[in-house]
This record gives sequence, C-alpha cells and structure tokens, in this order.
Amino acid sequence: TFLLYHSLSDSMELVHRSSRLAFVRYLFATLVVIGAGGVIGAHGAADYLTFSHRASYLELSISVGGGTANWVVMDTGSTGIVYPAKYIRTSTPWPANSQPPPNPSYSSSGNSYNGSWVYASVSIIGLNSVTVSTSATIPVFAAVNASVYMMGVGIRPVLAANGSMVSSDYRNPFLNLAGMKSGAYPAAGFIITLAGVQFGYALSARSSFNTFSYAGNPSGPLARVTLVPPSSSTAPQYTEVAPLLLDTGITYMIVTPIRGQTQPNSGLSSGGTFISGMEVRVTISSTTWSYNTSQFGSTGVPTYARFATPSANGIINTGQSIVNAYDYLIDTSAQVQGLRPASQNAGSKVLTISPSADNASSNLLGFLHPLLPHQK
Repeated sequence: TFLLYHSLSDSMELVHRSSRLAFVRYLFATLVVIGAGGVIGAHGAADYLTFSHRASYLELSISVGGGTANWVVMDTGSTGIVYPAKYIRTSTPWPANSQPPPNPSYSSSGNSYNGSWVYASVSIIGLNSVTVSTSATIPVFAAVNASVYMMGVGIRPVLAANGSMVSSDYRNPFLNLAGMKSGAYPAAGFIITLAGVQFGYALSARSSFNTFSYAGNPSGPLARVTLVPPSSSTAPQYTEVAPLLLDTGITYMIVTPIRGQTQPNSGLSSGGTFISGMEVRVTISSTTWSYNTSQFGSTGVPTYARFATPSANGIINTGQSIVNAYDYLIDTSAQVQGLRPASQNAGSKVLTISPSADNASSNLLGFLHPLLPHQK
C-alpha cells in the first residue's frame, strides 16, 4: 500500500508539471509493474523506465557525458552505445597503450560506422522521467558523420581488438548502472516489456518466467524454428535448431541456416522474403511463438522475414515483434534468459501505438528531441 501511495504521490507531482495525459501514462506504467511481479522500491532499490514507441521501436532517451539527451533505440541484438560524437559533451579518449575494439557493424543490415571509442558517463531517461545512470564511465562509440542512435543492451560476446570473442558486459549500459554495481538491485539483470524496462525486480519474479540457461553457450540458448509452407506450395517443411537472438533493434525476422546442414528449399522464399501463407514457429523450452507470413506488418508480426547467408552455428533472430507476446528477462546473476506471456503485463502493442501521440506526451514530459533514424 505504501508503495502504491508513494507512486501516486509522485504521479500527482507529475500531473502538475505536465498534463493529464502524461499522468495517465505514468500511472498505467506504475500499476503495470506492481501487477507484473516487479517491486517498486524506495531509494533506488528498483527503477522502472517507460518506453517511447515512436516508429514502432522501444526507445529511451540518453545523455552521454552530460551532453544533449536524444532518443535511442534500445537494442537487445547488440551491445554498446553507438551515438553521434557531436552530442557527447565530456569523454575520455581510449587509453593510448591499449588497442580499442573494432568499429561497430551490424550484421542485419551490413551498416558500419566511422568514429572512435571513448569513455563517458551515461544517463538513461524513461518517458516517465525516471532517470538511471552508470556508476562510472563506460565505453561508447562516438560516431562521426552519421545519424545513428543505438543503445545495445544484449549479452552476446563481442569482438575484441585481438580478434577473440569476449564478454560484452563491460560496455553494456544496463549492466553498469549504479544500482547494479552497488548491489542495491536484488539481481543483476532487467525485465523488458512493451511498456518499459524494470531494474531491481524481486528475485521471486524469476519464477513467473519460463527460464533457460545460457551458461556455457555464450551465443545464446538454443531454439527451434519450423517453417511450414502453405498447401499450395511444393516446398518441404524446414526445421533448424540454432542460438536464439531476441533482437529489439529490428522489426523483421532473420533465419540464418547452419552451414553444412540441410538448407531451406528455395521455394520457401520469394523476392528475398518468406513466401506468403507460411506458418513460422519458434520454440524454446516449453514456450512457442508463432505467426503466419500472410500477416506480415500486423500487430505482433514482423514486417517481413528472410534467410541470411549460412554460418557455422546459424542463428534465429526473432526481431522485436515477439515482445508483443512475451515479456523478456535477462538475468546475468543467474545466467538465464526467460519469457512469460505479456498478458501478465497488460502492455500496449508496439505496432498500434501512434508515433504522434507518443511524441505529444514526450514533449509534455520535457523531451523535445526530433524523431531520429536509428540506421542499424
């Protein structure tokens, strides 16, 4: 009762500063977290940041090195912040006696960027004005001559300067928050829903998820994708078991076949995308997410899906649409990821949220940044 009263009191302050619309959105986010098994604690024991859903992405605002805050895409498919150098006010160059990591590139698009790795503090602001900050400076890629606004919070290994794959935790802003480093949060991890991201969730919240360990499998837990073509097609069904990547940085789905194994029939794809009328099922542990390709672009369904060039291990990249159906847990202290039905969260649908409405409420909250391309 105290927690609810405390949140309502904060909300009443907010309504005086902005508008009834902002108040309703903030109150909704507060009630969502309480009902979802998260615990809103006092004095930074937990923090809940709500998303903007402009252009159908999950976005938060960040300030790097005390510079101007801008909206960025929260991307679970990569790790590390890639951000325009012109908006970084204060930073420290990469140590001269140490070779920096390679410049970032995104396999989904092939995009890569010029610039330099620097160390800077990072503050992350939700649509509800809740702000969290890193405990110290972290590596940030300061991009030049590019409009790229990505905040990678994934946990897959990254390429080091010597060509080896290393843990990405050191440059993950979520895992370097003050509450995470100080132990104020009960667990090192976070819960992503359509409405927002929860830090400092109660340990008991893990039990509401179907969890799967990624210990010993840094590329991610294994999942199975099954493609069932329509009866009108002569192409055979295709099944693949490969690491799962739940990637909130793209709106489409990518299936990368495993090199040396049975490859998908060419009849499953037309014009570079999956044929219409095909059922797509992704199963991990006891959880299955499915859709029909005839529904591409509708709520909870990718804008399209395609195959990628085969690789040694393959990958099943769901894109961000799966978050319409499931909340997503990343818990590094227990080395597990997890999914639970989004109905427990009652979040709104990403693809049905009006960007103009979101921009209006974000302006009321004091965020006046333009709609910027993410260019992943």
